[in-house]
Amino acid sequence: MSTERLARLLALVVALALGVVLGLGASRARAAAPGEGDGARPRPAGCDVIHSLSTLGEDQRGLLLQACEQGPQVSAATYAAIFRLVSSSSWHAGVVGTILRRHGVSSLTAWADGGRHDPPAALVVQQTMEAAFDDFEAGRVCRELRDSPELGEFLDAVGSDEEPAELPFTSRFASCLGVPLSGMEGTRLLTVRADGLEDVTVVMGTRDFVHARRFERTEALHLGSHRFFVIAVPEASPVAVFANHENQELPVAWRGLMGRNTVIWAPPPRRSCLDMSVLMNAGTHLYIDGVRVDGGPPDDVCAKPVPEDAPPVKVDRTVAVTLDHRGSGLPDHEIAALVCEDDKPVVRHLSAVAATAPSDQLRRSGECDTLRLDLGTPDRQRVALLGVTKLPGCEATPLWASDVQERVRQVLRSDLAHHRDRDYANFSAYAEASEALASLESRMGRPDAADDDGPDRGADANALLGSAAQEAWRQGIDTLLSFAVQCTPRGEGARGEPQWAYSIRGTAIQVSELFARGYYSRDGIDLEDFIDVESVGFVAAEQQDAAVGALLDRVFEVPTPRFTDAPVEAPYRQRRTLRVSTYVATTEAASRAPEELSISYKPFSRVGSRRAVGEELSSREGPPVPGHVERPRLCEALVNRGARSSESVEQAAARFAELPGAEEGWPLVLRRSREELDVSSNPRAVVYQGEVLPPRPGWYLVVVRGRRNTIEDAVCIQATAPAMDLWAEMYISGGPLAFAPNGSRADIYLRPRLGLTRYLGVRWLGVGITAGYGFTRYSGTRGDWKDLEVAEQERLVWKRHALLLGPHVELRGRSTRLPVEPRARLGVVTDTGIVAIGGVDDALVEFRRGSPDDVVLDFDLDLDVDLGLGIPLGRIQLVHMVSLSYVAIDDSLRRSATQVTQDANLYVGYTIAVAGGRR
Repeated sequence: MSTERLARLLALVVALALGVVLGLGASRARAAAPGEGDGARPRPAGCDVIHSLSTLGEDQRGLLLQACEQGPQVSAATYAAIFRLVSSSSWHAGVVGTILRRHGVSSLTAWADGGRHDPPAALVVQQTMEAAFDDFEAGRVCRELRDSPELGEFLDAVGSDEEPAELPFTSRFASCLGVPLSGMEGTRLLTVRADGLEDVTVVMGTRDFVHARRFERTEALHLGSHRFFVIAVPEASPVAVFANHENQELPVAWRGLMGRNTVIWAPPPRRSCLDMSVLMNAGTHLYIDGVRVDGGPPDDVCAKPVPEDAPPVKVDRTVAVTLDHRGSGLPDHEIAALVCEDDKPVVRHLSAVAATAPSDQLRRSGECDTLRLDLGTPDRQRVALLGVTKLPGCEATPLWASDVQERVRQVLRSDLAHHRDRDYANFSAYAEASEALASLESRMGRPDAADDDGPDRGADANALLGSAAQEAWRQGIDTLLSFAVQCTPRGEGARGEPQWAYSIRGTAIQVSELFARGYYSRDGIDLEDFIDVESVGFVAAEQQDAAVGALLDRVFEVPTPRFTDAPVEAPYRQRRTLRVSTYVATTEAASRAPEELSISYKPFSRVGSRRAVGEELSSREGPPVPGHVERPRLCEALVNRGARSSESVEQAAARFAELPGAEEGWPLVLRRSREELDVSSNPRAVVYQGEVLPPRPGWYLVVVRGRRNTIEDAVCIQATAPAMDLWAEMYISGGPLAFAPNGSRADIYLRPRLGLTRYLGVRWLGVGITAGYGFTRYSGTRGDWKDLEVAEQERLVWKRHALLLGPHVELRGRSTRLPVEPRARLGVVTDTGIVAIGGVDDALVEFRRGSPDDVVLDFDLDLDVDLGLGIPLGRIQLVHMVSLSYVAIDDSLRRSATQVTQDANLYVGYTIAVAGGRR
């Protein structure tokens, strides 16, 4: 036989041999062992879940989405995306198996440079081993290893669900299957226990290439009653394995770095369960580890329009999940919810559920973890408060800052600007949330803060805050709030008491806006862009409620005007400051925000006053408070400046229309405040301020109208007038100002007095009592004809000292339109006098009333009329009066004064008084 014919014959034999081997390999991939192929069921594979892969950038997600829908394309971009997935610590590389399964592709290899190359060494090893698996199973090759105690002990350990002591699938195993020892350099074997698995996808990556391979259950290596996949992978490469179990809905995942030959799932991963209760809007797709668990088909989330009136969907079910000890290679489970917005899928929720735990925290079989999610669109925004910080220095102030949280809750639940749109929610999240907020707040507004804290400080705080925001989002919370109260000394008051200025700073994380903008993908989103910091200032502790309300208006951009610190009462001649806080709806309008704001007020006068007082009297228990003007019941409801009720403002609007006067009321113009406490870094926050001086004492209803000219807030102010007036006066008259109808002669008349006036409810009418002293000096000649026989002598002089006591009635003007107050007083006085007649000759018996003593008692009745003007000087008034005093009315009936006690006189005099009132 010639050499040429011998060569042809040898080539034919080799070809036939290769055909037999390849045929056996192909038959291995096509045919299933009896009873195995029938148990596998198709796995629905959806592509929408790719939108939730936060590991990837937007372009990479788009690339994989295209590959999922149209088929995989080999390119450098494909390599970058898959390598990023396999290098991550999540389940995300499992979507590569979805892509392969959807398009019936068993493997995919992509190179970093995008070119085509010879198969990598690990793939060559894999092909060589698979070609000999059938012979190994039949014992035709590697008989020594096939029958070795080492393999038997391995199978026994696997059968007992224990970790084997030794691994038989090593380079020795590959060598006896025909792999040269040089071919195993840089290659390791990963053994996967495949009992009960329908398919397995393995994804591996190096700096040069990525490779994904999907194995059917028919391709597994059968050894005894167990099945295994033995897979060659590059040494030190990241590897991810995903397997679908015939009895499990969720895939089983493993990831690790191949440093040595490894077996996984020899003891099967421990199982736990997740007791889910999820409320979500219709059209929402809910996934766990890429598998849709809401019962819907694996279609596009934007495939079908959702009716606006579609009811929410409730998912109540228990899902089996893996939960094993740490170091088992199980990545955390991930829950994702997708919705369709603007015709494109958007991540509504994304959160992780731990797949590993310390050994002492592993749950027993049948103990489920509870997962409660509210992913529906709430009718009202849900707000949670992380905490309140009272900064150093506030301990010595009268401000009670410990109940700020309760004040916030009251405003959100009751205030007319918030209770319809917001709910207060409890937030049980990470303790690190407050720490992260504090760190971020300290850096905001300080350009050099990042350098002080170091390059990693901000990243750490963002990570912590991102975790807190994500947990809040999982709990259905839209906004997280944190408050800090600051107290600053501002000198001393008039009595030396310390004065303070306060400010409350609120920090808000807009969680819903953050995740609506795709925070899960982290594509160019700065967390600080979703943190708003607002503050308000005030100067009295009792203004804290109003400050909290105004602060929340700014945080939530509520354009409703609010009276902040209107004083409830003040003396009627004292100007009081009215302040209105408001928020301009748009930034453009802020630059044109008016410098003035007009408000209106009306008095509770006539009908309004009588009705208000009547209501209070009918509902009051116990006796009235002397001198107290009753507070109208409507005003009682308007006291709280923080949590304003809708009912009270509606009642105020109705009452304002009923009160007498012009429909719009008396106008009052407030000007935009430029004070330091009122100026905000937000140009849309505006405070208006002005002073009002009520025209007279009483209660007034003040209203402010909003953009639609409707009354949106109201407050009552009381212009108080003293119920009691204590006064002291000095009256002087006599001589030509004394007119005696019976000839009595008074040279001088002095009358110092004290008086107390109690004003009635109308405050212009009062009654009271007067007590004083009267001194009169008389002079004249003999007074009676019976004394004519007495020799002529010098003019007689006698004096009268009197105790004056009696009631009076007073009329008093209270209008602030005049700088002075007219007063008129009418009094009746009992006059008990002692007449000193030592200067009258004893011989004038009749004139002396026959008294041998130098003292004579005299009882008279006086009548006083005082007309004057009071000049307000702070808390007191200086009163100037013209007084008419008719002294001894009872003696005026006598035609002449023949005795020292007959002293009727009409005095016209001048009185100066000092008066001061109290409530």
